[in-house]
Amino acid sequence: MIMDGDLKKGLVIAVVGSIIALAATVFQTIIPIYFSSESSDFSIFIQPMNINVIPFTFYEEPSFLQILDPSKFDNTTKLANTSAIIEVRNIHNTISPYIHTVFLKTNPNDKNIFIDFDNPEGVPPFETKMLVYIKPTNKSLIENPITVQGIGGNGIIRNCTFYITYITPDDYVNRGRNLSAAARYIDALESYNNALLEKPKFARAWFYKGVLYSNELNDYANGLDAFNKSIEIDKTLYESFYNIALIHQRWGNYSEALKNFNRTIELNPRWSWPRIGKGLSLISLKKNKEALESLDDANRLDPGDTSAWYYKGIALQNLGQFNESIEIYEKILALRPDMDKNRSIDVFRRESDAYCSINDYNNATKILDKILVINQLDVDAWFNKGLILTYLGKYDEALCAYNKALEINPKIPEIWDNKGFIFCMQGNYKEAILSYDNAIKLAPHNARAWNSRGLAFSSLSEYNKAVESYDESIRL
Repeated sequence: MIMDGDLKKGLVIAVVGSIIALAATVFQTIIPIYFSSESSDFSIFIQPMNINVIPFTFYEEPSFLQILDPSKFDNTTKLANTSAIIEVRNIHNTISPYIHTVFLKTNPNDKNIFIDFDNPEGVPPFETKMLVYIKPTNKSLIENPITVQGIGGNGIIRNCTFYITYITPDDYVNRGRNLSAAARYIDALESYNNALLEKPKFARAWFYKGVLYSNELNDYANGLDAFNKSIEIDKTLYESFYNIALIHQRWGNYSEALKNFNRTIELNPRWSWPRIGKGLSLISLKKNKEALESLDDANRLDPGDTSAWYYKGIALQNLGQFNESIEIYEKILALRPDMDKNRSIDVFRRESDAYCSINDYNNATKILDKILVINQLDVDAWFNKGLILTYLGKYDEALCAYNKALEINPKIPEIWDNKGFIFCMQGNYKEAILSYDNAIKLAPHNARAWNSRGLAFSSLSEYNKAVESYDESIRL
C-alpha cells in the first residue's frame, strides 16, 4: 500500500535506532571505575535526517552512474539529496579510548539498493558519508529496513537500523489519481511531478497531469502542454488526442479539434465519444449533415449514450427537421428517465424550441411547464413561456410569467421591454412607459425600447417626449 501524508520525494530514510551505549551500574557508594582497552566500546550514530534519492540508470553492471545533473530540472524541482553522515563514536573516550578499527557494512536486503561509504573503516571517533543508490525498479519499497553494522577489531558488533521508502513512478501516478479523486488537486499534481522527476518520458504521467489541469483546475493551456508531451512519447495514446480535441473545441478551434478527434478514431475506432465530439464540432462549423453521420456512428457503437442522441436532435433542428428532432428528444427522455435534472431541462428546452418552430405553441408551453416542475426558479422557462403567451394574445397570463421571471432576476431588459409591449396592447401606456424606462436603464443602447417608449408617449399625446425618444432611437 502506498504511504499517504507527507510522503517525501524518492527514497526516504528515517532513523529509528541510533546510539547503542553500554549501561553502567549505579553503585550505592562512589568508587572509581576503570576500563581496559579491551573492555572499551563504541557506538554508531546516523544524523537524524531524511535522505531523498532518485533512481540511477545502469549501463554496465555493477557500476552506478553519477548523480543526475541538476540543470536538467526546472528551478522549482529540488534535486534529491543522496547522502547522510554516519559517526562512529567512543563511548568512554575520556576514560579509555576504543583503539580497534571499526569496519562498516550494510545489509540492504534488496538487490535494487546499493549503499556505499566514503570511508568504511577507521578507529573511533571518525565519521563517513553514507551514499544511497537505487536501480530503476517497478517495485515500491515501504519502510524497508536497512542496517548499518559496525564490526570492531576485538569482535564487538554494533548495529543501527533505519527504514527506507521509495515510491515508483507508476505508484506515484496511482497515488495522484487517488488524490485527485479526493479533490486534493495540489497534492495530486505533486505526485505526478514526482513520477516525472524519476521518469521524464512517462507518457501516462503526462496524460493524467493533463487531465488534472484541464478537468479539475481549468488550466487548459497547461493541460494541452501535458497532453502534447504525452503523445510525443507515445503516439498511440488515443486518450490524449481526444483530450487535445476537447480543449481546442472549448477554445472554438473546431478544425483543430476535428483533426484530433479523427486521429482518436483512427487509433480506437470502437470508441463512441470522439465521434460525438466530432459531431459537435461539425455542428459548430454548420456542417450538420456530416455531423449526423458521425453521431449515427456513435449511436451504433453505443445506443444507450444519450449525448449522441442529444446532438443529433440539435443537428436535425438546424436542418429544419423539427418533427424528427422532437422524436429524438422524446427518445432521450424514454432512455434515461433518471437523467440528471439539469440535463433533462436542456432536453425539454430544445424540445420546446422545436415545437415553436412548427407553430405548436400549446405543446411548447406544456414542455416549459415540465421544466418549471423541476425548477420553479428557471428564469428562461418563465421568459419563454411569457413570449409564447404574448404571441397567443394571452396578455394577462404572459404578464404573470414575466413577473415570475423578474422576481428571480429583475435585471433582464428584454423582459421589461416585453412587458411594455403588453401594456401598450392593453392601452395602459403609463405602465408601458415605466417598463420601457426600466429596460433602458438596464440597456441604454436598446433602440427598440426607445422607439416603443416614443410610441407610448405619442399615444398619451405627449409629443415632445415622444420626439425625444424617437431621436434617441434614431441616434442608436
